[in-house]
Amino acid sequence: MFKRTVVAMAFACAVLPSIAFASAASVAAGCASGGNCVALVNAEIAAMGGSPADKDKAIADLVVAIGNEAQSVQPETRQSMANAVDAAALQVSNPEQRARIVAIAASLRRILETETASLGGDDGPDSDGGERNEFAASDN
Repeated sequence: MFKRTVVAMAFACAVLPSIAFASAASVAAGCASGGNCVALVNAEIAAMGGSPADKDKAIADLVVAIGNEAQSVQPETRQSMANAVDAAALQVSNPEQRARIVAIAASLRRILETETASLGGDDGPDSDGGERNEFAASDN
């Protein structure tokens, strides 16, 4: 039984070379949990087989999964995910698709810039809507 299973798996790997090492969702989840996203994406792409068109589609699926996961992560993790999307774009053979993937990475960075700006300290009102008191407590 075991020998037939091994033979069947070897046959499936030979016949179905476009199957990637892991699912796009599991790679994206690894990225979202703080894993080295560029390394995860590069490993996934390296394991992809099939024609260039098949590989481009699998990369696009991977980028979509990463983009979805990136909506609910911390800014540092989102930056790593944007870097991984850029790395994925380098592996795409279709120039138009590559440009769309680069645009997705840029969108992730714009979200990051917006979040960073909203978290940054300015001399505007406090979170309660009042003005900041620039005097020391002893001066009041």
